[in-house]
Amino acid sequence: MATQSMRCRRLLFGLLALSVAISAAHAQTYPVKPIRWIVPIAAGGSNDVAARLLSANIAPALGQQIIIENRPGAAGIIGMDLVAKSPADGYTILSVDNSLVLNAGLYQKLPYDPERDFEPVALYGRIPMLIVVRASLPAQNITELIALAKADPGKLTFGSAGKGSPHHLLQELFKQRTGTDFIHVPFKGGTPAVAEIAAGRLDITVSNWGSVAGHVSAGRLRVLAVSTLQRNPRQDHIPTIKESGGPEIDVAAWQGLLTPKGTPRAIVDRLNAEVLAVLKNQKVVDTMGDAGMLATPSTSAEFAAYIRSERALWEPLIKSWKISLD
Repeated sequence: MATQSMRCRRLLFGLLALSVAISAAHAQTYPVKPIRWIVPIAAGGSNDVAARLLSANIAPALGQQIIIENRPGAAGIIGMDLVAKSPADGYTILSVDNSLVLNAGLYQKLPYDPERDFEPVALYGRIPMLIVVRASLPAQNITELIALAKADPGKLTFGSAGKGSPHHLLQELFKQRTGTDFIHVPFKGGTPAVAEIAAGRLDITVSNWGSVAGHVSAGRLRVLAVSTLQRNPRQDHIPTIKESGGPEIDVAAWQGLLTPKGTPRAIVDRLNAEVLAVLKNQKVVDTMGDAGMLATPSTSAEFAAYIRSERALWEPLIKSWKISLD
């Protein structure tokens, strides 16, 4: 009996050693062919721009071509499902943003699970969101905006990039934590919302610095606060929501890289190392910053924990607000 137990242990150790050896072999030879980088939105969006910027700098280090493949549709579900069902060999990778976790609350059923079916590689950027008002609105800070909203509940219009977008959910969180009410005006993307508020036909919106900087300089818009706990070091004159008189809120749009679940650890670690190396390139960091994105290097484990924390925050809130895209 003892002999059989020893044999089982030896077999187990042997299989473990074989697994480690195979993983190491993958790392030494990977990649040996081009890599598909799936972007689940149309070309030109911030996720697409960041993926192209990073891939252009990662490809030389890997010694293989990285092909950006846009697979837009259904709030990113089409592209995410494609990668979830792809071979876990490191040759199909995926850019994701907040929709990875938000969709889990916005849709009753998804063809994949945000955690079960993907291997986190790295969180690479966060985009602090800004609460912006038309220049003629008599609110110079969040305290005054709250007072204005409470004086006439349900009158002020609050535009978003669309129902269920991070912009919309920030608005709902702001309403909940301040006891205010607004008329939600969803647009098909953030650009038309910015155009409407710049024209004075909308009271408030949520956007990023890259989209509103020109209008702010021209005096058409006023930025009241940034949605993160700390000020954006690139626009450190803009206070946080709490500093401007509101509640403590830490919300940002974010982007990261995933592979299908089961991708060898050595390959995940190699991809993570290449992403982190690129994020040390000041030109890349500055280019991201000009678009409103803060470079946010992370380990695979840190990105996994971040995804879990985002789900824990948003899924219960989305359900309590009865927001659905089904």
